[in-house]
Amino acid sequence: MPRKIENPILDGLPSKIYCLAYGAPISGYEIGQKIQRVKNPRTDQIYKIVSKEYAHLFKRTEGKGKRGLAKPILSRAEPLLKLTEEDLARVNKELDDKERGVLLKFLKTSFRKYMKEYANVGFVTDRPSFNIYDELVSCLVLPYAIRDFLRDAVGKSDEHEYTTTHIENMINAMYDRNQDILKICPPVFAKFGISPIDFKPELNIFNLSKEIPPSLSQKVAATKRGNVECKKVRYHLITGFMASVISKKLA
Repeated sequence: MPRKIENPILDGLPSKIYCLAYGAPISGYEIGQKIQRVKNPRTDQIYKIVSKEYAHLFKRTEGKGKRGLAKPILSRAEPLLKLTEEDLARVNKELDDKERGVLLKFLKTSFRKYMKEYANVGFVTDRPSFNIYDELVSCLVLPYAIRDFLRDAVGKSDEHEYTTTHIENMINAMYDRNQDILKICPPVFAKFGISPIDFKPELNIFNLSKEIPPSLSQKVAATKRGNVECKKVRYHLITGFMASVISKKLA
């Protein structure tokens, strides 16, 4: 009996399809090739998911697929917005109209570009599922996580507010330092589990996070997933600076 899928964006084959089709329109044939790792994949289950079982998650775009047989598939952004709002509701928080508009625009533009690159470079076919929502939350909580890190680092009280400029300067510093690590000592860089995709110009997670309002970042950080991602960011902030020092000494 097939395993029950609780949330198609987070679980099972639908989550893989949603991830691969999020960055840009893609044919079911190409999705099958990536997931099944074969030249001539079966696509019946893919199109069943896209056109019937979870049709609300996808739309068919103009044009033809790789083999010219079907319109390419593109994942809708609205389900990710809904998932974010459901997570916020669990901790009695909600987006205001401005935050909702900013997030939806982010999901339809910059986050698509990021996931297009991720689908080409960071997608792992061996996973039973692929949680695109974790990637989104990582982007959303980064400004708050950096602010929280700065508070502890310089000994400021919780009432101290760091401006957008402070956060952006910290993000730029992290980007520059980790570029050094990547160039000077890739093994050290890789050891800390940071994907090189994060540091590609214009598409890295640090640049993406600059688009996120501090108020939105703080709200998402209060969710269960947000708290977990904040801890990961904090770990990378600390180890990133440590690795930077180590790599410069090894250069």
